[in-house]
Amino acid sequence: MGSAFRKDKKIEQTIVLTPPTLYTSGEVVFPRKPAKQTLSGAYIQDKNAPLYVRKMYTWAWENAEHHHTKRFPLPKAGTLVVRRGQPFKITLTFNRPYNSLTDELKFYFETGENPLPGNDTMVCLSSYTSQGSSGWKSDFLPVIGTKDKDCIQAHLWVFTPPDCIVSDWRFALQSILRTEVETATVSYEHPDRIYILFNPWCKNDAVYLPAEPLLDEYILNASGLLFTGCRKRMMYKPWIFGQFESGILEACLYVIKRGFNFRTSQRMGDPAAVVRVIASIVSADNNNGILKGTWSTNEFTDGRSPTTWSGSVAILKQYLDNVISANGDDPEPVRYGHCFVYAGLVTTICRAVGIPCRCVTNYNSGRGTDGRLAIDFYYEVKADGSIGELETDEQELVWSFHVWNDVWMKRIDVAKPCNEPDWQAIDATPSVTNGNVPQVSGPAPLHAVKNYLPEVKHDVDQLFAEVNSEVLHWLKVDVGEWTVFQCEPSRIGQSISSKTPDGRPPALTYKYNLAEMSRVRQDVTADYKYKKGTKMESEITKKPEHKQRPTHRCKAKDVEFKMASKEFEYIGDDFMVKANITNHGRDARTCHVILLCESMHYTGRRHEIIKKVEWNKTLEPEQSEPLQLGIYESDYIGKLAEHACLRQVAYMRVTETDQINACVDDFLLEKPHLEMSVDETIYKNSNFALKLQFKNPLHRPLTNCSVSVEGVGLESMMFVRKFQNVPAECEWTGIVNLLPVRSNLLDISVTFHCQEMLDIIGFITVRVEKEKEGAIQAEVPATGKNGEQDLNDNVKELQDSMILAS
Repeated sequence: MGSAFRKDKKIEQTIVLTPPTLYTSGEVVFPRKPAKQTLSGAYIQDKNAPLYVRKMYTWAWENAEHHHTKRFPLPKAGTLVVRRGQPFKITLTFNRPYNSLTDELKFYFETGENPLPGNDTMVCLSSYTSQGSSGWKSDFLPVIGTKDKDCIQAHLWVFTPPDCIVSDWRFALQSILRTEVETATVSYEHPDRIYILFNPWCKNDAVYLPAEPLLDEYILNASGLLFTGCRKRMMYKPWIFGQFESGILEACLYVIKRGFNFRTSQRMGDPAAVVRVIASIVSADNNNGILKGTWSTNEFTDGRSPTTWSGSVAILKQYLDNVISANGDDPEPVRYGHCFVYAGLVTTICRAVGIPCRCVTNYNSGRGTDGRLAIDFYYEVKADGSIGELETDEQELVWSFHVWNDVWMKRIDVAKPCNEPDWQAIDATPSVTNGNVPQVSGPAPLHAVKNYLPEVKHDVDQLFAEVNSEVLHWLKVDVGEWTVFQCEPSRIGQSISSKTPDGRPPALTYKYNLAEMSRVRQDVTADYKYKKGTKMESEITKKPEHKQRPTHRCKAKDVEFKMASKEFEYIGDDFMVKANITNHGRDARTCHVILLCESMHYTGRRHEIIKKVEWNKTLEPEQSEPLQLGIYESDYIGKLAEHACLRQVAYMRVTETDQINACVDDFLLEKPHLEMSVDETIYKNSNFALKLQFKNPLHRPLTNCSVSVEGVGLESMMFVRKFQNVPAECEWTGIVNLLPVRSNLLDISVTFHCQEMLDIIGFITVRVEKEKEGAIQAEVPATGKNGEQDLNDNVKELQDSMILAS
């Protein structure tokens, strides 16, 4: 081959493939790192020079079209975001034609800090063979006859396995020239990560969901509804998941890595392991997670009230701020969250990485049972003969509602019949077990929950108890002696709800009506339990062992005691708590009755007693006596907890027979709704006015008023504006000026806060047109505490400092 090599001249040379340029991620501009190539070996001249890359084209947008990832901003910048189990294409332009006799190309894909082939974190593919390691495959196709004689192109098709590790991967290429004289190599490192996600469109992926229209909701929908309120008056809270916002995919992969303690392994390809880690890292009680929860308080001086959150993007942004501020130490969590905030975050992370996910609300949820099938309340007879409830330190409560998540996947780690594709319940809200260790629940196959198969992992018994427990009322009859005087077998686990999977944002009027509720709400109770009274329901509820409990004995139960059920009241109105007692016996009965109304946290714990009254009534045979307790606006304003939940309670004890009854009924104070409108055409990078309206129903002014706005595609993801006090009984109108930074549909969630009745919510979807021709664009700040730029800067800083991989 003549003087192809000079053995006496060894070199190692670095070639910069492209000069530093700028690329955009969505609307944000980042400096782009140049690709580098390193030559080693002997110096080769002319046509025998080593093969090196002059240009690499990722076909990012075209690949994204086929991989359902084009809504992420990264493909617009040329960064590959693809789904596993599906091929993607790369085109390489070389300095000279590829010669299969002397040239070998090796393609390396690596993830994690210490990539190794044994744990599937390093994969090597070759131009000589289509079969790679760890189930990866490639197809290297040189393009013959290009117009440019000095270079040649080749297409590289990469086939990732359907169980590939979901992470950001590094790509490198090694060109090896072998001649009779010596060997020379060129190493190329691609500057951008390649993001490989779960693939619910791939039949061989464990998260495959065959009903493709459902993926429009459970993967692609960036906004939705979380159901709140109480069973008899279900309400909804709009939530902006924002999984396609700039920097959110990177942030989601970072928190998953943190959940795995930055130890990349095959488990990051197992969706069951990934969602369990997601549920864990969302809670600040585990692995220095994202969100700190708080319950049974209205004091949030060192954070935000959970009810003021209306989306996940601002929470993830604040958490990344805290990670960077910690400078390698444990970051401070975001304060504060309730169950629906945890569920919203889980949905964002799951949908971002490709796991179908929905939010689920269970009304009258049995929490803190540790798998037992009973929620216990305790009472005692006082010296005056009245009965009263005892305050205990137990964690067992009946929550008005509780929100968790369902994720869709096939479980390969469980036996039949639970290894078929199914919804799996995961609960990121930490519960306290007997060991006083907060823990999350799931993933648990709904088939196992519905049929009570506690041997199936994970935490089936806890989730079964949450929808099937019975409520027991205990009475202290003597020192150390208790009896059960009342049992409610059907109170727990009702009207289990999720958003209708229509793939659309929640376009709502917020004026409560059954037609709208039936349109946006899907009843999924049948996924969790059999219908009450059926043979299967009876058989399943008998499967767990029930302890024998002492039953309270009384001489007669001849007094009928009823409390009038209440669905809701409008905030600002006066109302009555009503009960009725009737003596059906032959003898007179002396009845001690207590009626009370109390404000409550949605967790079922009492916040404050609003009003209480007691009577001693003597009833003759067949005599009936109505009882009423008047509750006025002045009684409850200033005493409400979050969600404005109230509880009416009635106790009765008959002196002669020791008959005891307790009636408990939760209801909602319905607040006004925030009407939102836009009176102009909206253009990208041009300010517009969002009009807010509602009527103050109270006979007093609203104080400490502010509005928080959260939306995708805005200059700032979340910000707060303060307003003056709102006078009593007036129509209030407020204007918020917003700046959209992209065209397309814009989802905006607004919450009005005040001291008297907490949050008033509204949601609107508007269309943003492209910039006006010749219009002067509004200046978008380069940085800001609440802006998308700041979030992306944080993600880049995490990557550049190698926190993502250390």
